[in-house]
Amino acid sequence: MDLTNTMRTWKGGCVGIVRAELEIAKNLKKENPEIRFCVSEEIGFSEIKSEELEWLWNSDSVSDAYIKHFNRNNRSADFEIPEGLKKAINTSPARIERVRILKKLVHSKLHGIKKLIAILITNSIYIPLKVISKFRNEVRNKLFYKKENYEFVHPFKENDIIFSCGWYTSNKEYQYSRLKSSLGNIKLIYLVYDLVLVKKGLKHLYDGQKIFSKYLTWISTNCDYIFYGGETAKKDAEEFFKENKLPIKEGFPVKFGSNIIKNANSCSKEDVLKKYNISDEYILAVGSIDPKKNYMTIYRAYKLMLQSLPKEKIPQLVIVGGHPTGITGEFIGNDTELYGKIILITPSDEELDVIYRNCKFTILPTVYEGWSLTLPESLSYGKFCLCSDVPPLREIAGELTDYVETMDSVEWMNKILYYNENEDVLKSYSEKIEKNWKSITWKDCGQKVNEYLLQIANKNLEYNGKIYYDLTLIWHSIFSKSNVSGILRTQLQLAKNLIREIENIEYIVLLDDKYVVLDKYSINQLFSSKSIEEGFKELGHQIEWLTTQKSSAIYEKKRMLSRNEKFGEVIWLMISLFPSKIQKMMVKHINKIKEKKGIQIKKINYLLPFKKEDIFFTVGVGYNEHIYEVIEDSKKKNQFKFFQLIYDFTPTIVPQTHKEETKKFYKVFLDRTYKLSDVVFYGGKTAMLDGMKYAKDNNLPEREGIPVKFGSDVTVKSNLDDKKLRDKVFEKYDIDKSYIMAVGSIEARKNHDILYQAYLELMKTTEDLPQMIFCGYPGWKTEELLEKLERDERIKNKIIIITPDDTELEILYKNSLFTVLASLYEGWSLTLPESLNYGKFCIASDVAPLKEIGGDFIDYANPYNAKEWAEKILYYYRNLDKLEEKNRNIEENWKSITWEECSKNVAKELKKY
Repeated sequence: MDLTNTMRTWKGGCVGIVRAELEIAKNLKKENPEIRFCVSEEIGFSEIKSEELEWLWNSDSVSDAYIKHFNRNNRSADFEIPEGLKKAINTSPARIERVRILKKLVHSKLHGIKKLIAILITNSIYIPLKVISKFRNEVRNKLFYKKENYEFVHPFKENDIIFSCGWYTSNKEYQYSRLKSSLGNIKLIYLVYDLVLVKKGLKHLYDGQKIFSKYLTWISTNCDYIFYGGETAKKDAEEFFKENKLPIKEGFPVKFGSNIIKNANSCSKEDVLKKYNISDEYILAVGSIDPKKNYMTIYRAYKLMLQSLPKEKIPQLVIVGGHPTGITGEFIGNDTELYGKIILITPSDEELDVIYRNCKFTILPTVYEGWSLTLPESLSYGKFCLCSDVPPLREIAGELTDYVETMDSVEWMNKILYYNENEDVLKSYSEKIEKNWKSITWKDCGQKVNEYLLQIANKNLEYNGKIYYDLTLIWHSIFSKSNVSGILRTQLQLAKNLIREIENIEYIVLLDDKYVVLDKYSINQLFSSKSIEEGFKELGHQIEWLTTQKSSAIYEKKRMLSRNEKFGEVIWLMISLFPSKIQKMMVKHINKIKEKKGIQIKKINYLLPFKKEDIFFTVGVGYNEHIYEVIEDSKKKNQFKFFQLIYDFTPTIVPQTHKEETKKFYKVFLDRTYKLSDVVFYGGKTAMLDGMKYAKDNNLPEREGIPVKFGSDVTVKSNLDDKKLRDKVFEKYDIDKSYIMAVGSIEARKNHDILYQAYLELMKTTEDLPQMIFCGYPGWKTEELLEKLERDERIKNKIIIITPDDTELEILYKNSLFTVLASLYEGWSLTLPESLNYGKFCIASDVAPLKEIGGDFIDYANPYNAKEWAEKILYYYRNLDKLEEKNRNIEENWKSITWEECSKNVAKELKKY
């Protein structure tokens, strides 16, 4: 069990989540003496020995024991932490980091003498902290970091189960995702208390929705199981996961204990009531002055009472919630009219026990909760509780209490007065509670948590293998600053969507000297971002940052260089400083020396971490010979399964459209794929037939083939105002109202030249022509075409080349007449289904892969016949009724495939093996 929150992060008194963690730990230990405890550290995890927690095991009150052990004043007793201070503390557990944040704020927000004073104060704190921090780091390095790269330290082993019920401010999630990357069959369970921070209609109450949303995303993508504070929290969380297209893990509801108050018999009723100026008859509300507790509505109810009743007829309300904080606290604490009618106190546990026993009834006006601690507490005392009418409170109390419309001050006033004046009704509720309420103790809670953990442990004994998804292309694309299109987009979409379908998925990168298992913390941005472009950009920042951190998980698998290799690195670095001619001379000289000495240049292979039951699935475009040797050696030793996806066979079918190096590389890629793969996925049935023919013609092993239809929801359809966006986009790119468009990278295979020739043909017969827009990034073998388009005055402002972002592309699709796709050959085109997904008719090349997708929904032209293209473009431009008929057929009958559906299909096939 993880105790990072209580033992490391939290610095205050014993608040709700701290009490819950301590009570569960104490009672879980009683149920299962073999349980061990850990905390997250800067270098990994350390174990807390059971004997170090004797103060907790032997405690009568976990709250008192916690405060005494850490030598803290219970801030809930004498000092209510203001919200601003809570927020400041929660920005980072490290004090030096908070000072850094403060320095930035000082420089950006303050001016003049205030700024100068603030700088002097912050520097007087920051400089000593920095010196202390540096000294600590040096000591820690000497103690823990034995190697050149920092070692990741932890006490765990295969088949361990780790349970955490802390909070999201400790940053332990990074360490856990590193741990899961380095250990095989390990299970991680988190407890989620409630969804108040991200729930619609409630998230405005608190700051931190984005951080909490990312925390939930991390839990969904990294945890194996999730515990919840009751059924309502489970339902809310699973709705959040579904709405955000995140994995929904198996969940277990937990009911927390209500035996929090200890009756030490050390307080008399008279003494306690006198101490706090409490009258003989009063009602009680327990809970901190917090936005979700909704005390302002109760304050308004009491102000309404004052307008219609004598003060003596109004019941006294005792709020056990600390000293006044925020606007609510100020209103209640400083309203002279209500003096003595609403009092805020912070009693001890023994005093609260007396106050509970002697109140008439309790109220709980909260706008929402997880599993409330105070409602079961009230019922356990046999006290009726008037509650807000919200699902989590109904889950707990059912018919044992009454409910009020949460924000209705008038209804609160009426019902408080009703129950205050009707003793018989209160008595009947008390009898019903005594008969039907089953008090839940922390012992019960500990037993249930232990039961769940044992269930999970039994499931964890068998290793059923992992599916490793290759991110090598994404890794290299980050450092080469590639644009998101084509194959890269496909790899990103599958990476994002497969995690929902495959629980045991891992992400891996294969480099020349190491493999990198990318922990899901590092790539969390990909899952939490709304668009693939945004996710890729954020992922790039994260990966680039991680490569600069010596303690990062991506350094764990790196093979250490030998002395000779280090010396070689120095030599090559020195050579790189000379002009290219001298470099060539020096390289020739080095090669001659190596030949004389019989030195062979060979990279040392490493072994991949895959086991026999594992699958390595790559949707990239192959590797160099060295990495193929690594895969081959690892496969011989561990006998894992290797699956490759092949997008198309254009380098072998239309080789004239590709560079020489591409054709050579592709031959190696295809040969290695068929020799190493157990199963080959293809971009559509046409690509699969092309692959089978290639394997047969080249005497390669025939492999089982699986065709894949890729998603067509490439762009995110927005709800932005079309007219405003359209005008802005049209003005930016100088676009007329009437245009056709060709979407896709501008390269020789895409055959834009035939569209250019077709347009020139059209210009011979008519001046009334739509613009033709080429949307895409310039690629290879198009230099001549681009130069012609630049120089040809005839098509100025008629054929234009642009590279729109996703939002702009959506606007262009929606407002275009139709699209054209003149590719000489394809695999599974991404742009044709994209056009159909927007309900736009397309004229495409008359080739098998495009006919597989387009069927009868579109029209076709010979990719080498400019006149045929011109005729068909002109026909649909002039016959708008026929064009509308085509578009209507697409709108009514075209079945689009989403990336979610594509991933489900791929996952279904992977799980068969």
